[in-house]
Amino acid sequence: MTKDTYMKTLRERLNQLNIEGREEILNDFETHFTLGKANGHSDDELMASLGSIEEILESYENLQSPNNEKIQVHGHDQKKEFTHKITTIDISARHADTKISTSSDGGFHVDLYKEGKLLERLSHTLIAYQEEATFYVKVLPLFPHKTSGQYDLKIQVPNGLPILLLNTSSGSGTLKHITVQEIRINSASGDFRLMDIISERVDIEVASSDFQLINVRGDMYIRSASGDFKIEQSNGENFDYQSASGDLSLNGDFETIHINNVSGDVDAQLKLIHQMNISNTSGDIHIKIENKDDLQISTSSLNGDCEVYQADKVLLNKTGQVQIGEPNTMIKLKTISGDIRLDLE
Repeated sequence: MTKDTYMKTLRERLNQLNIEGREEILNDFETHFTLGKANGHSDDELMASLGSIEEILESYENLQSPNNEKIQVHGHDQKKEFTHKITTIDISARHADTKISTSSDGGFHVDLYKEGKLLERLSHTLIAYQEEATFYVKVLPLFPHKTSGQYDLKIQVPNGLPILLLNTSSGSGTLKHITVQEIRINSASGDFRLMDIISERVDIEVASSDFQLINVRGDMYIRSASGDFKIEQSNGENFDYQSASGDLSLNGDFETIHINNVSGDVDAQLKLIHQMNISNTSGDIHIKIENKDDLQISTSSLNGDCEVYQADKVLLNKTGQVQIGEPNTMIKLKTISGDIRLDLE
């Protein structure tokens, strides 16, 4: 099929089905062909990327509201009654910007708002459904078309939800004022902000996303390739951080601290701790802790400086051990070529 035949058939079928905004749809498709050919793609490749005429028409017919899609769930959805209590919400947002907060009525509310040209808005749709105890929310492409449209996904969840899973590719995320037993976030490049969160466990795995966490209560387990983390006014029993090159700013109260850092910088201000283990390759680390009694500190260094200060007095430099009082807090510092400084306030 040639491009002219493709567009003629599409126009005829759009007219037959009386689909609203037919001229705008056709103009968007013409733009798709023009830009695609300018980038070296053939008509056959561009038609394949758009999908068949039937697939396109089915996509437009299925979308009753191209600008705003809403799904509200209060024990049943639009198709079937729920037979299990929901214990997990699994969100696949891909490129959508996601905002999650607590609902006022104990239900699930999902709203997807789309901006851009008509073809861009209609290239993705919102699907929400339940399988046993898991409630799935997905923003999916309707046909293989690369878009630059903006997708905002707003979700409200009941307080006390056992598990919240969020997976994104490039979209950003905001989680505010929610209580959930476990949060798991997996992101490639979007930026995230978590504020006023109560959770037993927060798991974050990212490639290059930047995170800001403010007043988050719960154990934290962070795996980062290059993203920066700024954590303020947060607390829990365990803080476990592994990073390749991102920077960490930490201000909080955690009983056990594990930091494995390659080349990013770490700046931490901590209150009472029971155990700290810092391993560093080439980044600079500066840690201040409030408890200065009953400590046992050991340091080791290959080339970098590994120093411990108390009231600006050097207790350790490079490699060694020092004991303060009757130690019930163990601190281990290890560096290869980066600098580590520990200040006992």
